[in-house]
Amino acid sequence: MLDMVESQLRLLEEVRDPKLADTRAQIEKEIAAQSVSDRVKRLISDADYAERRKRIEAAEAKARDGKKGIWSDAMKEERQAEGFE
Repeated sequence: MLDMVESQLRLLEEVRDPKLADTRAQIEKEIAAQSVSDRVKRLISDADYAERRKRIEAAEAKARDGKKGIWSDAMKEERQAEGFE
């Protein structure tokens, strides 16, 4: 559960490898070409976002440990098909 700001930062980190320089350049070019109103921005403080992420991660861990929701045995095949196993 990442917001668009963190998702974009992680994507840029993933393509930091010099072998992917062309890909990173293309992504950065696309970001730069966006209008200011279309650029991703966080509407809450970084501290608030970090606290919310902690709560989400705790809830996910609890669900996983309790085999609830997508972490239930009934959902195992779907999780595996989506790459969450």
